[in-house]
Amino acid sequence: MNIWILEGNSGVTLLFKSFSGFHLNEYLISGLITAFNQFTLKEFKQPIESINMGGYKWIYIHDTEHNLLFVIADTKDSKEELVRARLDVIRQAFINKYVKEEKIWGNKFDGNVEPFEPFTGVLEVFYAQWVQSEDLNTMAEFFDFLGIFQQLLNLMNTIIERHLFYDVKLAVWEKLEELFSDFLNSPEIQANPELSKISYSRHGGFDIISINPSNCDYIDVEKHIIILFHKIAQILKETIGFDGCLILFSKEKIIEYIYNNIDFLKSLNLSNYMFQIFLLE
Repeated sequence: MNIWILEGNSGVTLLFKSFSGFHLNEYLISGLITAFNQFTLKEFKQPIESINMGGYKWIYIHDTEHNLLFVIADTKDSKEELVRARLDVIRQAFINKYVKEEKIWGNKFDGNVEPFEPFTGVLEVFYAQWVQSEDLNTMAEFFDFLGIFQQLLNLMNTIIERHLFYDVKLAVWEKLEELFSDFLNSPEIQANPELSKISYSRHGGFDIISINPSNCDYIDVEKHIIILFHKIAQILKETIGFDGCLILFSKEKIIEYIYNNIDFLKSLNLSNYMFQIFLLE
């Protein structure tokens, strides 16, 4: 995230703060983003709101009353409404401090940007709060992810326990034990203490919720769980047969679970994956 506060007419940078670690020529870019805004004002009679450029999403707020331009450049996958709301928080805080409280901002800019430097500390506080909030949201999504897969694994274990003849059940058990042995003995898993907590036993079933989210890479864990889940489903399909699996998936209400939670699965980008696992051979 990169933040500019600019004088509306000249495009002079009153304050710039980068939280991305990406090196930018703040003065060159300030002139560019001001030019974009002035072009839209002249040609379309309204200020620019957002553009995608250089791998960033650029969000603008033009405060015409105080002749100030506030801009955030964030990643392209960022939610525009959320970024704009954060930018408006910055706008209000800046105006409260320099227009209403200290009253050092007038209709004419004298070129001195030094009084605005302390506002960098305000931006740092805001950013720390936003990062903490995003971490909490990401952790919540990770718990949701684990919960969904744990529930489906429990239902698949119920299929094995209740609906298979002993010789078929034994064949499935042996294949699953071999799968989990290979999984846990792989160097990548052994190097990751949280992935090593994933377990399976014949009568205890599957356990993926013992993972500590504060001690792992969410994306890496999710990737391995998805791969492992696919292999478990394949073992059932190969041993029982696809048609038999469809009947049992329906009988144990796995298909019903997916349909009832389709919006939730879509929010986690899992809906298509689940249909492929349970409805395609």
